[in-house]
Amino acid sequence: MKVKDDLIKKKDLIVEIEINSIDEIYNKVLYSKDYDGYIFRGHGDASYLLKPSLLRDDLSVKYGKQEKLCLEELKSFILFFREANNHGLYVPAVPEFYMNYLSNFLGIEDILRNDIYYWLPDNIMELAILAQHYGVKTRLLDWTRDIKVALYFACEDIKAEKDGECAIWCVDAKWLQEYKRRHILADEVFSTGVANNHPDNHDEKRRLIRMIKDDSIPIRFIVSPYDNNANLNAQKGILSIWQHNIVQHKESIPIDLIEMRNRMSDYVERFFDSDITVDNKPLDELLLYYFNASKNRVSGFKERGRQLFTVFKFSNRLKCEFLEILRKEGYDKAYIYPGYRSIADMVNEQIAIIT
Repeated sequence: MKVKDDLIKKKDLIVEIEINSIDEIYNKVLYSKDYDGYIFRGHGDASYLLKPSLLRDDLSVKYGKQEKLCLEELKSFILFFREANNHGLYVPAVPEFYMNYLSNFLGIEDILRNDIYYWLPDNIMELAILAQHYGVKTRLLDWTRDIKVALYFACEDIKAEKDGECAIWCVDAKWLQEYKRRHILADEVFSTGVANNHPDNHDEKRRLIRMIKDDSIPIRFIVSPYDNNANLNAQKGILSIWQHNIVQHKESIPIDLIEMRNRMSDYVERFFDSDITVDNKPLDELLLYYFNASKNRVSGFKERGRQLFTVFKFSNRLKCEFLEILRKEGYDKAYIYPGYRSIADMVNEQIAIIT
C-alpha cells in the first residue's frame, strides 16, 4: 500500500487554472519568469487530449499490430515524398525513398527493419515534420514558443458552442530536456570493456551498446528550420514526439559484433510484432506512466522545482474578446498564416466578429 501511495498522481502532474480575462494569462505567463522554458498548445475544446493526429483513433482495433501502423506511416511519408518531388517541391533527402522511387511500396518491410532502433527514425524526421505541417497525420504534436500564438489557436473557431471551454496547455519542455540529458548514458557506459577490448568496428559497437542500454525518457522536442517556412516562423513552432526505443530488453551485451547485430535484429522483430499499447495514450499519461515505472524516476520527478503541466481554461464566450485583443497586438490570421488566403479569411473573420 505504501508503494502505491508513493506514486505520482495526475494532480501532481497537472494543475488547472480557470481564467476570466486575457490579462490573467499575461500576468501569469508573459509578465513573470515562472514559465520560462515552457512551450504552449491551444485547444479550441478543453476536452481535447494531448494526442497527435495519427494516434487519436483506437489504433489497436484499426491496425492490431505495431508493424501495420508503422507500415501505414511509412506509406504516407513515401507518397508525400514522391508527389512533392514529382511537382518540383523541396523534400528532405531520404536515400531509401529515392532508391525505391518506382517500386510502389515493394520491399517497404525491408525499409522498416533496416537499422531502425527508434520510432519515428531520425532519417525521416525532417520529412515527417514537413508532412505534418501540411496536414499529413503523424505522431508529432504541434506546440509553440509563443503563448499568444497558442491563445490564437484556442480562439480561432468562433463558431464553436458558446457553453464550452477552451484550453491552453503549458509544458515545462526545458525541465524535460534537462532531465533527459541527465539520464542519457554518460560516456563511461560505453567503456564497458566491450568496445575498448575490441577496436574493430568501434563506432558501430558504441552505437549498438547505447541502443541496448539507453532507457532515458522517450520524449523529444524538435524545431524545424524557420528560414524556408513562413508559417512555422510566424507560429514559432516546435514539435514533440514520444520516440520509442525499440530495444526494450536490457540483457547482457554480447562481445562479438555479429552476435550483437543479430541481437538487435531480434529486438526489432519483437517490436514490430508487438501489439500497440502505450503509444496510444495522450502525452500527459505517457509521462505519468514513465515516471511511475521506478522509484528513482518518481524521486527524480518530485525533485523538480515547478509544475510540469499547467492548463489554463476559459469560456468560449471570451473568444471574440480575446481575438480582438490579439488582433490589436498583431496576432491575427494574416500573421499566423502568411499569404493572400489568410488575408481574405481574416476579413471574413472580422466581419463575423463585428456583426
